[in-house]
Amino acid sequence: MDEALNQKSDYLKKDLSLVLALVIFVAVIVVTLVIIDSRTNYLSTLAHDLMSSIVGD
Repeated sequence: MDEALNQKSDYLKKDLSLVLALVIFVAVIVVTLVIIDSRTNYLSTLAHDLMSSIVGD
């Protein structure tokens, strides 16, 4: 019984570390995009162009 519980907690630890790694990875990408965007303003321009083409401005 204890062995099964230990295995389950090991799986949970692996899942948690995987989720944590994924969250950190996504956060790094988002921060990188924000930094690049603040330098180049590329994403804002792109979003604005997209919106104006949808709205028909």
